[in-house]
Amino acid sequence: MSHVTYNSHAGYDVLSVEGIVSVFKNVTAWFVKRAQLRATERHLYSLDDRQLNDIGLCRADIHDVVWGRPNNA
Repeated sequence: MSHVTYNSHAGYDVLSVEGIVSVFKNVTAWFVKRAQLRATERHLYSLDDRQLNDIGLCRADIHDVVWGRPNNA
């Protein structure tokens, strides 16, 4: 016989309605954030080099600036 256990210290019971809603909200927020970052990256890549220079960017820096990764990592 199998049974389901959960960590009661996790803040919510995943098997409860509130837990399912919370997980769904977190996953949805993650997808929305990624969609926003991809849209920002596409927009910046669509700018010409003069416009990028005006805002202090070069094309090579766009990905790292949008996604928050350091250039020298």
